[in-house]
Amino acid sequence: MGQGKRLTYYVEKQGFTKKNFCEINSLEYNSMVMIMAEKRVIGINVLNRIHEILPKLNVHWLLYGEGPEEITEKVKKVKDDEKP
Repeated sequence: MGQGKRLTYYVEKQGFTKKNFCEINSLEYNSMVMIMAEKRVIGINVLNRIHEILPKLNVHWLLYGEGPEEITEKVKKVKDDEKP
């Protein structure tokens, strides 16, 4: 499963259709459909916007398919504790 499919899966799991997710969050529908269809890669600006909209979404999972789908407080705490 690629980035677009993971994004589609997660957005739909949150109860959105592609169209209403874009409309509610002021995202360009045609661009997002191309990303979700894996005909276009997720750019940094779109990735940042998605992260603002879906803060629990694990961006590493979205990009690489590794780790949990969502960042939990437990995971966040471990990362904060590892900082020098």
